[in-house]
Amino acid sequence: MKAEDALKLKVEPPDGFVLRPLSVADAPLVNEEWPNHHVGSLFFIERQIRLCVSVGLYQEDTQELVAWCIRLQGGYLGALQVKASHKRRGFGSVVTREIAYRLAAEGHDVMALVGPLNKPSSEVFSKLGFQVIDQCLWLRTEPTKGEFTWPEGE
Repeated sequence: MKAEDALKLKVEPPDGFVLRPLSVADAPLVNEEWPNHHVGSLFFIERQIRLCVSVGLYQEDTQELVAWCIRLQGGYLGALQVKASHKRRGFGSVVTREIAYRLAAEGHDVMALVGPLNKPSSEVFSKLGFQVIDQCLWLRTEPTKGEFTWPEGE
């Protein structure tokens, strides 16, 4: 999505909720809920939160994080997630609109990584006006012997 279009996506949070950047304290929940979590992914999520633009939707009274999106190091939106207890309320769209607006306000066009089988995310992005412009294929490597762990738990 071009930045000029993303600037039209500014959204106010639903009543009883606030939007703000994620904190590293949110990383364990984000990692646990992320379908791609793996050995070492908590370190990855913590790093992305520290270094990249992110948005979380928090319940105002409890400060519970209920939805989030992080810009990944390649510049794409990723790790878009809504807690199971809060799905089907439009919260994925809320955080996507907000992070896209924030990136556009910095002068960036907005791109997202969505797996071809991830229909809920595809629908969110499509409804917001994103268009598929290319397809990426990913290669995941795994250790041939035993379980691999990063040095120092990274």
